[in-house]
Amino acid sequence: MASFYKFAIVLFLFVLGLLSPGLHAQTQIEWHKSFGTQFIDNALKIFNDRDGNIVVMGTETHPDITGDLRTYLMVTKMSVEGQEIWKQYHDVAFQTNSIAFEYYTGDHFYTEEIGQKIINIVFDLSGKLVLYKLFDSNGEFYSFDNLASPYLAVTNDNVKITATTGCAVQLACYGPDSLTIQKINPVADSNWNTTVWSFGLRQAIRTAPIQGHYDFAVNDIALDEDGNTYILTQIERWDFQFCTDCADAFVDAWNMIFKLDPQGELVGQTRLNITTAVVSNMNFLSVENENIAVRMDDINNSGTAVLTTVFHTDYDLAVKDQFDLDRFYNHMTTDADLNVYAVTNVYDPNDPNIKGESDIIVSKFNTQGELQWESYYGGTSFDFPKGFVLTSDDGIAFLANTQSTDFDIEENHGHQDMWVVKLTETSTAVTEGTATVFSVYPNPAQDYLLISNTAQIRSVSIMDMTGRNLIEEKIIASDQSISLAGLTGGTYLLQVTDEENRTTVQKFVKM
Repeated sequence: MASFYKFAIVLFLFVLGLLSPGLHAQTQIEWHKSFGTQFIDNALKIFNDRDGNIVVMGTETHPDITGDLRTYLMVTKMSVEGQEIWKQYHDVAFQTNSIAFEYYTGDHFYTEEIGQKIINIVFDLSGKLVLYKLFDSNGEFYSFDNLASPYLAVTNDNVKITATTGCAVQLACYGPDSLTIQKINPVADSNWNTTVWSFGLRQAIRTAPIQGHYDFAVNDIALDEDGNTYILTQIERWDFQFCTDCADAFVDAWNMIFKLDPQGELVGQTRLNITTAVVSNMNFLSVENENIAVRMDDINNSGTAVLTTVFHTDYDLAVKDQFDLDRFYNHMTTDADLNVYAVTNVYDPNDPNIKGESDIIVSKFNTQGELQWESYYGGTSFDFPKGFVLTSDDGIAFLANTQSTDFDIEENHGHQDMWVVKLTETSTAVTEGTATVFSVYPNPAQDYLLISNTAQIRSVSIMDMTGRNLIEEKIIASDQSISLAGLTGGTYLLQVTDEENRTTVQKFVKM
């Protein structure tokens, strides 16, 4: 048996004080809330209002007046301390004269209308695009507008900047080969015209079927403080109009930022270069204070992974910096100093911090893309982030779907809930060269776990996979063993706490 242990030892190192800058900073849960019913509930969106509160949106299933189950939009506003300000339910399909089987949300905007603040949300209701409007004061329904494109920006006085793609020649269209950007007033002028200006990009009318073409794909649109418009667009070049193997017809793609001044004149453009041409997503992380941050996701050349690149430009579209992140992140944002905060889901059976089927990682990167810290949240079941914001009190909040009932999740109304978590960044201090290293073996274990180099370890706990504490020991001496007597065979969690109250969790197997 001793030879088996020698052969099977798995040695893992916990570095609780990091030798590279930044990883001492962590986050902790300040408060969290679960929303939902006994049915499947779905988180949609989280954002800040103009007064520093948090707005959360999702869908819940409730019986209607006839007793039939119906999907309703739930919208709630909370203070940064977690107190509910208001909560409303909406029958969006009924109010917008559509039958919505699925809800997808886009951007949100605030406008001033009829003397009140109005929340504007872009909704795709099973293919029908609308700008859904709520009173900011109480969350009640105000009105809606039909949209031709999900890519738009809306000013405080309800002026819209829209970006649409189409066909330059309707009878010979081989792709969206034209891009039209328009500024639209909410009220028509004396000639019944609402369009203030219109800017278009399109290739010349083709004369021969063999001639190639260019396709436009809008990804995002934003405005700066001076009323300039920025458009993120991918332009693809194809060699032929007609093709039997269109993969061979594809030539290249350009990922562009276009800048239009307040009068609709093109005043700048920049190509954002990446290693591959196939882009799955581009969006603005921020456009403010003379700085633009752009997030771009592209598929690697082997088609096996999505890579995320962040670009920093100024308002003249000069690229100042770009860096690749360590993985794909579902949601990202930046602070005033252009540090990047990101959230994603993760499942890795070899990651000692994973609690279940899918956990949530919140991470911070500096302006050079260097990881400052990352924190794990979730339970033993499925947890998936659906939104992410920095709060007005320098905190962090994320919205997620959760099917867990343990660890960080204290409440579950049934099946899948919406989970809102407010985090506090506990420290940003960096201590150089103070690593506390320890090792644990064997793994798998039968009778004991041996913990070596424990001079700076305060306590050790063994928990089952629901987080229930089974064994706890205070470690003082080096090379101390922990008896596993009384534990049945299975997978357990080992939690180690050092003298600075930092904890690390690792799975191990009891034979």
